[in-house]
Parts: sequence; C-alpha cells; structure tokens
Amino acid sequence: MNGEGCDVGVEFMALTNNVISMMTMSTRCSTNVDETAQIRKIARGITQLSGLLSLGEAFILLKKLVDESDIPNLPYLHAVVKETLRLHPSLPLVFRKCREDCSIKGFPIAKNSRIAVNLYAINRDPNDWEDAAEFKPERFLINIAINAIGHADQEDMKVQNYCYVPFGGGRRGCSGANLAISLLHITLAASIQCFHWKIKGAEKVDMEEGAGFSVPMAHPLVCYPILRVNPSDLLMIN
Repeated sequence: MNGEGCDVGVEFMALTNNVISMMTMSTRCSTNVDETAQIRKIARGITQLSGLLSLGEAFILLKKLVDESDIPNLPYLHAVVKETLRLHPSLPLVFRKCREDCSIKGFPIAKNSRIAVNLYAINRDPNDWEDAAEFKPERFLINIAINAIGHADQEDMKVQNYCYVPFGGGRRGCSGANLAISLLHITLAASIQCFHWKIKGAEKVDMEEGAGFSVPMAHPLVCYPILRVNPSDLLMIN
C-alpha cells in the first residue's frame, strides 16, 4: 500500500488465519503478539487452578467416594501407578537359584548357582524404554486397551514380560502382586479425591535415592493432607 516491502509468507498466513477465523468465529484473527502471550498466561492459570477443584465439588452427581468400579475409567491414574512401579519396584533385587546348567546371552550359569536379578536395572533399560530414567506416565497411554492396569495388569503377571517386572516374575513372582495392584489404585484415587497434599518446605518432591536394599528416598517425604471433602460424607452418599 505504501510502497514498502512485505513478507509474502507472513501475509499469506495472516490471510489464511483471518479466513478461518471469519468462517468459524465471525471475527478476524488478532495480530497482537502481546495478546497471544496474555492468552497463554490466562490458559496456564486456568490449568493450575483446575487442579485445585474436585469435580465432585462442581457436579453433585460425582459426589461419591471412588470405588473399584471407577478404577477402569481412570487411565491416567493407571499410567501413573505403572510408571511409578517401573521406576521404583517393590524390591530392586530378587534372588533365584538356577535349577540346571544354562547360558544367558553367552554367559554360562552352572546348576545350583545363586543369581541376583536386578529388577531396578531391567525396568530402566534404555534398550526397552525411551528416556528410561524419566518419569513419563504418558508412555503407558499410547494404547490404553493394552496398557490399562487392573485385570489386564494381573494377566500380565502371568506372562514373561522381561522389560517390566515390578513384582518379579515366573513361578517365584510376588504372590501378593494382584492384591497390591488393586489396593494401590483405590488408595491413591481416594487420597487424591479427598485431600489436597502440601509438601513440607518445597514445591517439588526430591526423588533422590539413598543407600539401602529397598532404595529408600534420601530425603523423607513429609506431606500435609488438607481435607478437600470428608470421605465419611461420601460414604453416606454411596
């Protein structure tokens, strides 16, 4: 218009955005860069605040204490539990006795040898897990039908899945694995539903590991439970 040069690519993108905006929202697309940053800030604030609100506080029909029938409908809870068990199995080492002479990946193992199996290392093997040392529950959401925890996970305990062994495996696997899986989900879900959790003296949990057979936390986790909704009241509604 004024004889000035322009970036054709930028102008074409602006035209495309305006056409789409007019068709969908009957308004032009804003070119104010500051406005975009403000919207991002508002969206971030809404996301943070949404975590402080229990759905049961907003929707009366959801004011019931979570029970076993609700667990299959909470895929992210499943993923968090499964990823936690991957990084922090119930025991980092299990001990076995070899019943016959064998060879594993070229290493000969004599009959009656006592073997220490490193579950901690298996669950963090970079050959099987992308970003193996990172806590990423989303890795178990890729295929919910396959990775769902519950009955499917209990069935997984019966097969030889050598890259994920939080409770060991085979005939000497943990006999309480199925019970532990069931209790983990219902306890965690109820704790999140009924309480806000404030970490003592920190905003983030320090996951540094200390020395010991069970690989305890180097810094004890101290939390303050703040009542969100009284579980006794929810039980009365149930």
